[in-house]
Amino acid sequence: MTERTYGGVSADQRRDQRRRRLLDAGAELVREHGLSGTSYRGVCRAAGLTERYFYESFASVDELLVALFEEEIATTVGVVMTAVASASGSPQDAVAAAVGSFVDQVSDDRLLSRFLVESAAHPVLRAHRRTTIATFSDLAVQTGQAFAREPISAEQDRRSRRASMIIAAGFNELLTEWIDGRVDATRDEIVADTVELYFAAIEHYGTVRSDTSAGHD
Repeated sequence: MTERTYGGVSADQRRDQRRRRLLDAGAELVREHGLSGTSYRGVCRAAGLTERYFYESFASVDELLVALFEEEIATTVGVVMTAVASASGSPQDAVAAAVGSFVDQVSDDRLLSRFLVESAAHPVLRAHRRTTIATFSDLAVQTGQAFAREPISAEQDRRSRRASMIIAAGFNELLTEWIDGRVDATRDEIVADTVELYFAAIEHYGTVRSDTSAGHD
């Protein structure tokens, strides 16, 4: 059976367009009012759609928030990976590019900063927040091990992963406090401190050597 179209747009395309309108409306509400101030009725009003069309795409407002959160994280991971790929060949430059690009994303994107600050207290997004921290911890491990000066042992890998998780979680909390104005630091200070701690940890496990220690062997 041929799918009916209206104005050259198929039913699936119209459904996708409505879903996008709901997501965009939800994103704007989160930016302005936060997670707790975003309701499905508010999303429908902002999108100019009835509740019927909301439930066509999402079972609840939490499901919409999860979709928005995952979109934001996917975009941010892409930005961070691009920054790393564009950095010069030194480990420090690559890590500084990764950390700096993440800080810039949080500073420039009100939606991302809302999720970063408020997801810890959200009953559904809390688990996704933990997964995100694990994702960035894995990226930190991969970045460090890409510059390893010798093969990594299983024990070094385990210890570097634990250290990266500590740093990723701590970095997340630091940014949360910084966004809320409770940490007195510049953007460059945040980046420099994080990079220094990162290399202090992974150099301790012998997995990589930073530029500053390269001449002391």
